[in-house]
Amino acid sequence: LDHHGLLFALDLKQAQPVAAKRRQPLLLDFTGVNCVNCRRMEKKMDEPANKERIAKYVAVQLYADKVPTITNDEQAAGILQNNLDLQVNWFGDVALPSYAVVSPDGQSILAAYSGYERSEGEFTRFLDYAWNQWEAFERGAGTTPTTRR
Repeated sequence: LDHHGLLFALDLKQAQPVAAKRRQPLLLDFTGVNCVNCRRMEKKMDEPANKERIAKYVAVQLYADKVPTITNDEQAAGILQNNLDLQVNWFGDVALPSYAVVSPDGQSILAAYSGYERSEGEFTRFLDYAWNQWEAFERGAGTTPTTRR
C-alpha cells in the first residue's frame, strides 16, 4: 500500500523476510479502515521529518477491522485475525492507532507507541528512540522489550 510515497506491506509474514534480508527493523502500524485517528496519524507520517525516518524501516500496516485491497476473503480474514492476535498479545488491547518497532524476526519489541500524537514532535521522538533501540540491538548491546509513549 502506498501512503503519500511511503510503502507499507499488509502482511507481516511477507514483510519479515524482506526486513531480515535488508537488516532493517519492522515498523508495525496497527490501524483500521474506519479509524479517524489513524488517518490523522497518517498525515503526521507524511511530514517530511517523519517520512525520512519511516523510510529506514520496513513498514507494515496491520489492519484491525478490515484488510483493504485483499480480494480473497479467506486470506483477508486470516491476516485480520493474525493482526488482532498480535496486537492483543503485545499491547493487551486493540486501541487504534498503535505502533511497534520490532526486530526483523518479529520476536523483540524495541519500542511501542499508542494513540494519537498529543504534543508536537512526540511521534518523531518515538521514531528516533526506536531507531536508537534498533542500533543498540544490532550492536549486540541487547535490549529488553519496552514501551515508550
